Amino acid sequence: MTSAVSNCLNCKAELSGEYCSECGQSIHGPRRLFWTVMHEALENIFQLDSRAIRTLWQTAFLPGRVTRQYLDGKRMSFVNPVRFYIVTSIVFFVILSLQNLMQKVQVQNDQQGNSVTVQLDLGDDELDETEVNFNLPLLKEETNLRIKTFLEEQIKKVRTQIAEDPSEVAEQLIDLAPPLVFLVLPFVALVLTLLMMGRGYYFTEHLIYTVYSHCFLFLMFSTQTLLIMAEIPIFSIGMDSFINIWMPIYLVWSLKHVYQLSWPGLMWRLPILALFYFILVMMSAAILFLVGLVTF
Repeated sequence: MTSAVSNCLNCKAELSGEYCSECGQSIHGPRRLFWTVMHEALENIFQLDSRAIRTLWQTAFLPGRVTRQYLDGKRMSFVNPVRFYIVTSIVFFVILSLQNLMQKVQVQNDQQGNSVTVQLDLGDDELDETEVNFNLPLLKEETNLRIKTFLEEQIKKVRTQIAEDPSEVAEQLIDLAPPLVFLVLPFVALVLTLLMMGRGYYFTEHLIYTVYSHCFLFLMFSTQTLLIMAEIPIFSIGMDSFINIWMPIYLVWSLKHVYQLSWPGLMWRLPILALFYFILVMMSAAILFLVGLVTF
């Protein structure tokens, strides 16, 4: 039986309800009936499940709805954007890794059965002709030569590996991609901050919109990858076409809904945002390639 207490046992703050207003600890201690503890645990699980389902459903099918409500103060109704981003990104890259693994196993099975030979024939002469033009004026000639030689050797290694087993290269790129994608988020939020100047939004609010938008993209890309893995031609083609049409419509409509823009206001901002996002994606791809090349 729990005795009545007037102060929190954890932080000693004065209590005014069933939970401490300072640290959030419940006034109920561990000395309770087993069924009471189980009831509370199941209640917390189902509350979390309902928030997750609500967040998942509205993120996928209601453009900008989750972000708008979250910014309006209904934060407890949805999964935290950072947590949701982590989960959706992990799911996407795990699915991508599984797809790559399945392709690798399929290639090995085909080679063992001598049914299909999957190998890119680049030729020794072509590999030997690999040449990199590298010359930075700020560096000494010897340093430029060493870097040039190193890059040429790495390119030869990558091309040889692609010829023998492309899945190994793909696996390394998949491992490197998540942090680069994450680093894009604040730059997109910065572009939004500049485009929405004078409308009363903080950088953090733009970041929340950016995070939820990328959660949507992860959900769509995950679905497309699963459809490819399922190998159901008619259904996969139909769903893939729907997703390809739905993604741009969703992103445009979510931008309008979240920032409550007029159509003219949306139309001049949209191409600028798309251009900067394209540049950020291309820069990230270049960095991914260079890091993968150096660390291979």
